[in-house]
Amino acid sequence: MGSIGITTFPTDYSIDIAVLAAKAEETGFDSLWVAEHPVLPVGAKTPWPGPGGVIPKKYADVADPFVALGRASAVTDKLFLGTGICLVPERNPLLLAKEVATLDMYANGRFLFGIGAGWLEEETDIMGGDFAHRWTQTRDSVMAMKELWTTVESEYHGKYYDFPPVYSFPRPVQRPHPPIYLGGHAKNVFKRVVTWGDAWMPNRITPEDIESGKNELKRLCEESGRDFSTIGITVYGATPDPSIVDELFSAGAERIVLSIDSIPEKEALQQLDGFAKDFLYPVGLTPTNCLPDFWYTSLWYLPVKCPCFEVRTLIEEKFFCPEIFRYLGELLMPAYAVLGAQWGDEGKGKIIDYLSRRADIVARFSGGNNAGHTVINDLGDFSLHLVPCGVFSDGVMNVIGNGVVVDPDVLIEEMEALKQGGVDISSSLMISERAHLIMPYHVILDTLAEKGRGTQAIGTTGKGIGPAYSDKTSRTGIRAADILDLEALKVRLNA
Repeated sequence: MGSIGITTFPTDYSIDIAVLAAKAEETGFDSLWVAEHPVLPVGAKTPWPGPGGVIPKKYADVADPFVALGRASAVTDKLFLGTGICLVPERNPLLLAKEVATLDMYANGRFLFGIGAGWLEEETDIMGGDFAHRWTQTRDSVMAMKELWTTVESEYHGKYYDFPPVYSFPRPVQRPHPPIYLGGHAKNVFKRVVTWGDAWMPNRITPEDIESGKNELKRLCEESGRDFSTIGITVYGATPDPSIVDELFSAGAERIVLSIDSIPEKEALQQLDGFAKDFLYPVGLTPTNCLPDFWYTSLWYLPVKCPCFEVRTLIEEKFFCPEIFRYLGELLMPAYAVLGAQWGDEGKGKIIDYLSRRADIVARFSGGNNAGHTVINDLGDFSLHLVPCGVFSDGVMNVIGNGVVVDPDVLIEEMEALKQGGVDISSSLMISERAHLIMPYHVILDTLAEKGRGTQAIGTTGKGIGPAYSDKTSRTGIRAADILDLEALKVRLNA
């Protein structure tokens, strides 16, 4: 199972986007997306492409997406924030590039740039777009924005946009820029994604179409030499039916986005809660961003040392040893989620240490080694930053999940300290192959960025955690599984 996000049309009569965003992050949704329509022409003749063909009222009422997402960014820390979609031909790229970069800066690298060319001809005409050639204009705008995001003295000379050298700051936190999600399922969308995009984001689509589109993307990647793993597939506005969502994931979608109606706060939160129960933590699991993913066998977790098979065998043959099957089966039992609130890391550690004595699995599902807690027991004093403290309890499997960014040096140091203290972790610690690694250059970038902020420093610990998460969102990071193939790792590092 992949990620679940939500989308809405924020209006002056619907739930405050800040309330919805905060609750979505707290509940465990991975992303929040908002739509765009600058104006809705009175008496438009173009039919709505949705059921019935009549344009819903909310299309005229929707707030500006960048202002709405800016408000959402102020009350969240981990929730990805996306436009679904931004109508690129209806905006000037010189202004749009700054809006994207500014939002990504204030969101600390969490912006996902969903774009489209529009379907409402009258709207595009009013806003100055070339409707007949709107995708050509969209590409021209994106190419201009890439120059503005990646060069100091930026200039661009295209068919629709032409400007001399200019300075355009701030830069996006994500480098070289936030990932670009292309909406729609026009015949040329796959070529566009492979050539100048980062992900495909269709709506009103079937699992069969997703599978067919995924195969076409693979084919085009092979022809062009692009790595298919750098391309994402997000289904936007999917039918909120668990069986359909499961089929979409099975067909190749990595994220499903469900629609929250433009309704008041009480009703909207009830709808959000219903989605959480149906899609985030079925069978009584709590939303930890790790355990639900662990249950679905599309994700493969790596034992540090498996008693049955070598790690490489688990990756290449795609099967689990009996011990792992046992733990998967026991995920049907209820689970606890421990969140910090006002406790701090030492408080969380104490609670987890206590609960782990009667747990089957203790999972770290997010964060890095910027903090930690100390465990004092009969074996001695142990300072833990990455390894779950369930390692001190017999029969407990400990998981470092795919949401954690791992500094290999810190992890090895902790494992060695545990070993020297007499703690056997050879068959009780697992690491997600999708967990991203903190590389030495992340630490350098973190330190330099903090120093460059001067009096506006945000108080980062300088351990490279923020830059590692930025690389994760832009699909350029190094994952745990990548270190199993050194030649492929060298290619990724040099890319």
